[in-house]
Amino acid sequence: MNTRQSSVTDEPFLSSTGDSDGLGISIYADALTEFVTTTNTPMTIGIQGDWGSGKTSLLNIIEKTLSQSDKYFIVWVNSWEHSLLSSPEETLMKILQDIINQVLKADQNSNKFDKLKKYSTALARGALQAGSTFALGIQASDKLSEAADSVFGDSNPIRSLRRQFTSAVEEIQTRKTNPVNRIVIFVDDLDRIDPGDAVRVMELLKNVLTVRGCVFVLAIDYGVVIKGLKEKFGEMTEENEWEFRAFFDKLIQLPFRMPITSYDLEKYVGQLLEGIDFQISRAAGFHDELANVIQYSIGPNPRAIKRLINSVSLIRMVIHQTEGTIDMENIDKALLVSLLCIQVQYPRIEQLLKLKPNFVEWDKDFVLSVISTPFVPPDLEEELNVLKHSEDFDEEWEQAVYRFCHIYPEMRTKATTISRCLSGLQELLQEGGKDNTLAITEMLEMIKLTSTGSQLKRAQHLSQRD
Repeated sequence: MNTRQSSVTDEPFLSSTGDSDGLGISIYADALTEFVTTTNTPMTIGIQGDWGSGKTSLLNIIEKTLSQSDKYFIVWVNSWEHSLLSSPEETLMKILQDIINQVLKADQNSNKFDKLKKYSTALARGALQAGSTFALGIQASDKLSEAADSVFGDSNPIRSLRRQFTSAVEEIQTRKTNPVNRIVIFVDDLDRIDPGDAVRVMELLKNVLTVRGCVFVLAIDYGVVIKGLKEKFGEMTEENEWEFRAFFDKLIQLPFRMPITSYDLEKYVGQLLEGIDFQISRAAGFHDELANVIQYSIGPNPRAIKRLINSVSLIRMVIHQTEGTIDMENIDKALLVSLLCIQVQYPRIEQLLKLKPNFVEWDKDFVLSVISTPFVPPDLEEELNVLKHSEDFDEEWEQAVYRFCHIYPEMRTKATTISRCLSGLQELLQEGGKDNTLAITEMLEMIKLTSTGSQLKRAQHLSQRD
């Protein structure tokens, strides 16, 4: 039976031994696991990182280790799933109820749980009737107060729910027949919901459920918190940055940033390529040039890497279906992977390569020929006069890259990494002794079926020059 994989899913990657996520972050997971099991409680840990940086993978490794002991009761909440087809109020209360309902399962014999469940349901109903995205710490709405008063005779719903939750957790920990001494609550995908809602969820957890015996592990990036606090503090400036930081520090006692610069990128990509039977052979491992292209394009982002691998896999299958028309052994696999990296991360650059594959011939006129209006950003020439003395922009084609990137706001900060990426591609082509135009043209034709970029065209007012 052929056990070769045809693709990789956007799920945490595990090695064949099952004890590693393939990214070389096991040491960080082990350290965080030890911290979770030994820290004083309550404690809230914030796992920070961009989308696709491996936050969920890290949470999964920690959860897997903790679940091997009956001393730790695990609660897992996906905040994004609760936000689907839900109003902000519903999202908040769904997350709250999900956590409480899972905690109730830690000890089915607790006589406090029926009361807690009844109260959380009443509170949720009151919140939805109020139609209020209440920020905890701010006076509750009349509906919430009525809901609390009708169930427990207390018009402060937050105080009442916190008291009931604290009592339930204490009973779980002190019951002699129950081995659980710590509840660990993972809240994933907070950065996939509206930033304002994410902040309100964090406030909810802080003010209601952060009690002794509980450790929260939240997948949330500081940048999302900043966006969510704009309504409260306005745009962040040097003058008010401390307010944003103070708010974050109040909610998160231990921040941890995903160590993406420490990922074993060569090992991870190599494992994935081997899994789809697409090895790039070399005694010492990857080509240094290919490693540079990967580093300065998709980088160490696991989600982008998996998308790259799936594109490689599909193209490999298409080649296989040609039944000998194309010989896989004669394909420059390193070049194919390099151009796919550019396709995934820099689709506009891929379109430039289609117009003029030999990128070392790019110049100012070429850039002007592919834009609809001859717009020149202020101070561009002055910037280039300085940058042309640097290694990244000392060649005319590199300066053309800088000009092109400054046409598009989302690309302006990427000019240096794009220049370095293409420099790696240039070195790769030189090592192979191939004609740039022919090699790139052939490979772009091969990978066009996975392209998502819109077509660039020569500007009408300049196209007749060429």
